[in-house]
Amino acid sequence: HLPCFHKSTAAFAKEIDLIFMMNSVDSEKDEKKRRQEENNYFDESFDDDESFDDVEEFIARANDPAALAKERALFKQDERETTGTMSAEFGTDQSVEEPFEDVEEFLLKLEDKRESLNTSERNQNGDKQKKAVFPGAYRVSGVASRNDNTDDIELQRSYKDQEQFNKRQSPQDQEPVENKSSEEAIVAACVLSDPTEMISVGDLSSCSDSSGLDDSEEPKKRSKRKLIFFILLAIIVVIATGLGVGLSLRSGGGGDNDDEQLKNISPQQCEHAASEEISAVLKRCLCNEGLEDIQANHIIQYNTIKENFLESSILLDFDHNMTSCELPNIALHWLAEDSAKGGWFIDGNLSDRYALALFFLSMTNYTNPYEWTSRKGWMTENSVCGWFGITCDENREVIQISVPENGLKGRIPAELSLLSRLEHVDLSANSVTGLIPTELGLLTAATSITFQNNEIMGSIPTEFGYMTLLQTLDLGYNALLSGSIPTAIGSCTSLQTVDLQLGSLSGTIPTELCHLNKLESLQLSYNNQLKGSIPSDIGVCTSLREISVEGCKIAGSIPTELGQLLDLEIIRLHRNHLTGSIPSIIFYLPQLQELYLGFNQLNGSIPQTVGLNKTQLQVLSLDQNFLSESIPTELGLLSNLVIINVNNNRLKGSIPSQLGLISSLEKINVSKNVNMRGMIPEELAALSELKFFDFSKTAIEGTWP
Repeated sequence: HLPCFHKSTAAFAKEIDLIFMMNSVDSEKDEKKRRQEENNYFDESFDDDESFDDVEEFIARANDPAALAKERALFKQDERETTGTMSAEFGTDQSVEEPFEDVEEFLLKLEDKRESLNTSERNQNGDKQKKAVFPGAYRVSGVASRNDNTDDIELQRSYKDQEQFNKRQSPQDQEPVENKSSEEAIVAACVLSDPTEMISVGDLSSCSDSSGLDDSEEPKKRSKRKLIFFILLAIIVVIATGLGVGLSLRSGGGGDNDDEQLKNISPQQCEHAASEEISAVLKRCLCNEGLEDIQANHIIQYNTIKENFLESSILLDFDHNMTSCELPNIALHWLAEDSAKGGWFIDGNLSDRYALALFFLSMTNYTNPYEWTSRKGWMTENSVCGWFGITCDENREVIQISVPENGLKGRIPAELSLLSRLEHVDLSANSVTGLIPTELGLLTAATSITFQNNEIMGSIPTEFGYMTLLQTLDLGYNALLSGSIPTAIGSCTSLQTVDLQLGSLSGTIPTELCHLNKLESLQLSYNNQLKGSIPSDIGVCTSLREISVEGCKIAGSIPTELGQLLDLEIIRLHRNHLTGSIPSIIFYLPQLQELYLGFNQLNGSIPQTVGLNKTQLQVLSLDQNFLSESIPTELGLLSNLVIINVNNNRLKGSIPSQLGLISSLEKINVSKNVNMRGMIPEELAALSELKFFDFSKTAIEGTWP
């Protein structure tokens, strides 16, 4: 073991002895002999009480292999001169320096000689040896042999006193461990862990094992190991982030947004929530009181419901922490509170009660609490069948939710799909936001879905195709409803009404819609990215009563197959890019009441068959086209006609006097047909219901009769 430094030349000599011992490559016998000679030399050269200024400087210089080899040669020369013999390996003309008078001179010579050596000489002549450490100095270094043919050295500087040495021994002046080699780091770590313990070079392996460092590890291997570690760490972070995002999107009714929403509550709103007595847990979340100190009996109820009912049957992926204020978790807490009152025992299905509780929590504006116009019975211990807008069957299972215009505000929770018997859902004219959960496709018993006039965004789930009993799909007046119309809707063979108007739908009209032979109403108007043409398969929808595709980008001609829809009452193809002529077969439709073909690029004449539908047609709107020829006199046969609008075309001729026979007529607009001329017919004076007559920008003359 290397001893800690003591201020004596005897200790100094012993330390030099140990250094020489570790670096010797001679035989064991020669090494012992030389060590004894060197010990004698140093013992005679210094007094026991003599001290030197800076052991740290000494160690740094003493560890220089070139300097040590030089001083060893000098020592040998001195010995040979004293005995009168000279070794042949040095040469007979080699000059020999006198031994140093003191340690300071010895150390400074070592320092200067160390600076004069170059790297190539050390690599060529040096042999890597074990490294030694002097505890307390935190110095680790190697010793190597070198050639003895070196130049003389000059004294450069000296240390003044022991006080300077003590200052340099302070922790802030110690060299950082990480800048040393791997073996140096091992030894330094051992010294730092216990500075009072003496450490030998032979103990480095055991120290390495305990410190987790490998003194034989190459730098490239260490760098490669670090690189692999950071790559694996990055992969783990990416996976964890992805899992976190996936969990946050899993449910439409819960998540970080719910937690943030509950945090934006004022003290007044908190007091209001407390006065409502809906749920103690909800009140604690609203008032930021936390859920860490829930009573033991409540925890038992919570875990019982979660494990025995939810996790085992309906919510296999329920992973919310008990203390979280996410809405699905609050709903479960409410069930636990409710169980103490016996509320859920009176309902036929626990999942219905949970789903409706979460529906209420998700559809409540917490910054202006409980704006529902009516919420009678909601979140009470009473049966859900008595809650406002809820209808149950004979088995006390929920079959209808009807809360239109009731002040709802929030997202539709995916857990609404737990209402397995649900047939009708009407959330129209509220402030429902967010996406339509794809899980609603599980409502296979549903016959009516009405979400119109809300703030729903995103696309229509293709999963709606699973609802084969669906008769009404009303998602109209949701301006942010986007994407294409899913062809899967064609699987809903019971559909009678499809209302998707006033959205942001794109793509084309799926031909699959035309195969719904029970479809009565198709409303796609004012989806200004909807393009393509009207499918010719439209003639298959023999039950169709209304087709409304206004305000889109529909092009092509009007399909003659519309003439096959004998029950058709309303055709709205206003404001598109339709071309060609008006099919005369349309006026054969016996039930046709309204025909809107304005703001297109139609040409040709108004078919004379227009008068065939004598009693049904009420609105004829053909404005803003390229129609020519004259207005057919057969219009006079339409006894129930209310509106005639043919303005801004290329019509010519005069106003037919037969229009005076239509007693129900309220509006006539023939303006902006510059080629029309003649006099205003006197017969129009008989139109007692007429309220609007515009013949501006024509060549028609006369005054109102």
